[in-house]
Order: sequence, then C-alpha cells, then structure tokens
Amino acid sequence: MPEDTLALKGDLQSVYSKLSNLVTAEQLVTEKGYIEKLKPYPETYDWVESSVQIFADENYIEVFRIAQNEFKLYVWPWDADNEKPYC
Repeated sequence: MPEDTLALKGDLQSVYSKLSNLVTAEQLVTEKGYIEKLKPYPETYDWVESSVQIFADENYIEVFRIAQNEFKLYVWPWDADNEKPYC
C-alpha cells in the first residue's frame, strides 16, 4: 500500500474506531477476527502474517501490525487507478 494512503498509526482501539466509519458493522465484526490474529511484523518478517486486506464499497483498506501494540491503517479510495478488482 502506498505510504501516502496512511490514515492512522496507533493502537488497536484507534484502528477499530476509524474502521467503524469505513465499513459496515457486520464487516467490522468479521474483520476484527482477522486483525486480532495478526502477529507483529518484527516477530515474523512476513507481510501475510502481519497484515490484512479489507475490501469495502468505497475503499481498499489494509491493517498492518507493526509492533505489539501499534498498527498502521491504510485507506485507498477506489478510483480509475485502483478499480475494485475484488469487489
């Protein structure tokens, strides 16, 4: 995800607060299950185990666990350069 799409760098509650404005309540419940299983990147050095992609109606979103209690939330609105490939 391009770094200029970074919407938040913070703790898990901050991520959930921001996500609640970007996805439906039902989708948030589902995504929480994936987010809470993420392992910090410095422990794994594996992007797959440390991040989750979320496909919402208006945005492509990624949550990346960068430390034990720190996450990055990226939001990339769908547009001509980033058309909904999976929706």
